[in-house]
Amino acid sequence: MSNDIKGLGLPPKTDQSTLRGTDQSARKDGANAAQNAAKPAPAPTGVAKAAAESVSLSSNAQALKSVEEKIQKLPDTNEKKVADIKAALDSGQYTVDDLVVADKLLGMDDLFK
Repeated sequence: MSNDIKGLGLPPKTDQSTLRGTDQSARKDGANAAQNAAKPAPAPTGVAKAAAESVSLSSNAQALKSVEEKIQKLPDTNEKKVADIKAALDSGQYTVDDLVVADKLLGMDDLFK
């Protein structure tokens, strides 16, 4: 058992005669749309095909590509810096400032927020 509250529980009243005409025209429109969608688009030829296949990079993109190529050529490690640190460790001159290390570690917390 259900209660109708302000007409919200009832379906909207419609005139059956107008639905029949609309239903048939909607079916025709739907069939026409389906037929039009089934037709393949003509393949581009000549100038249109060449224009569709060409790509050009902006000057910014070309500059980025150039920088990326230069970075790829760089070694993974800075051998001079590694040799300098090894020499400082061997001689006992390499010192670590614990406050600087702590500040950098705390600064990394921001990366995880």
